This record gives sequence, C-alpha cells and structure tokens, in this order.
Amino acid sequence: MVIEDNFKYSYIVTGKNNWAAINLYEKLNYKLTDKFGQFKDNNAVICMKKEF
Repeated sequence: MVIEDNFKYSYIVTGKNNWAAINLYEKLNYKLTDKFGQFKDNNAVICMKKEF
C-alpha cells in the first residue's frame, strides 16, 4: 500500500461498544475525535482519527 503525500488523516467509525475494534485501532495509533457528518448525532458510534 502506498500513502499519497496529500493524505493527512484517516478516520474510522465503529460501534461504541466494539471494544475489540477500539483496542485494535488504538494500537494502530488512532485517537478518539469528534463525531462528524452523518454520525454527529449517532450515540451508538465513536469516531477515531489517525494523523500521517
């Protein structure tokens, strides 16, 4: 996989109780971030962000 120079972030959305996924994403250096777009008012999900 090649990351293009113009990409600065990667976002992931997962269920707030999906602890296996959340733990994996944290190990991959994703951090919790504010919800956005269609997920903004969805209390069942969390959003995570990774900076390149």
